[in-house]
Amino acid sequence: MFMIKKIITPFFYPLTITALFLVAGLILLLFTKRQRLAKSLVLSGTIALLFFSSGAGSNLLLGPLEHPYRSTAASPQSSPEPWIVVLGAGLSGDERTPLTARLSSTSMVHLAEGIVCYRQRPGSRLLLSGGKGFERESEADVMTRVAVALGVPPSDIVREDRSRDTEEQVRLIREHVGERDFVLVTSASHMQRALFLFRRLGMHPVPAATAHRAGTAEIRSPRDVFPRPLALRNAETAVHEYLGIAWIRLTRFPGMGPS
Repeated sequence: MFMIKKIITPFFYPLTITALFLVAGLILLLFTKRQRLAKSLVLSGTIALLFFSSGAGSNLLLGPLEHPYRSTAASPQSSPEPWIVVLGAGLSGDERTPLTARLSSTSMVHLAEGIVCYRQRPGSRLLLSGGKGFERESEADVMTRVAVALGVPPSDIVREDRSRDTEEQVRLIREHVGERDFVLVTSASHMQRALFLFRRLGMHPVPAATAHRAGTAEIRSPRDVFPRPLALRNAETAVHEYLGIAWIRLTRFPGMGPS
């Protein structure tokens, strides 16, 4: 099932969809007489590409996922959670790069926020979660090495290095955390899906969202109109999360919405 999701999901990403529309339209335009359909496909692909790659368009998609989690976790004074759970978000396979460069920029932000939460809560421990995926080394291992280099004692770190996706992370993290309250550190865009999965298993996460990307859907400057690679990446992130939420509802938890 893991491989099936990894193969199918990219077909629904914004750049893939727009490319399919444009390629199909060009083929029909050049090699068939179905000129009206061809022009419609090319026009649709162009409009979709401009929408997904604009700041306003990507913010319109990403905003509903992130805006509910603008605030961070509860203040340290009122937070007795013994666990700070940090979810990984990508790893580089090039072992020649510096240790911090092995983690994706998003994973590095997750880890930094996790360490901040850990230092604010004396007596807490870090649980770093992320398996190998397609790499030779697990993400949890790399995050652990970075955390130790940043001054976190190894005795305060627990690794969950077997998971390949969020659903596996939830089940494996539960083995350590149980039903106790814990601080959950992940991207704001990913928080809704993660909270739903954890709570569905009777767990009690306190959200500490980070790596916010969305602004407002308003057009405030010319840059919000022109196509940008970052906006296209943000739109892809949003679509990925919406697909993940839909997958949960359709295959595992029909009739239930995120809580």
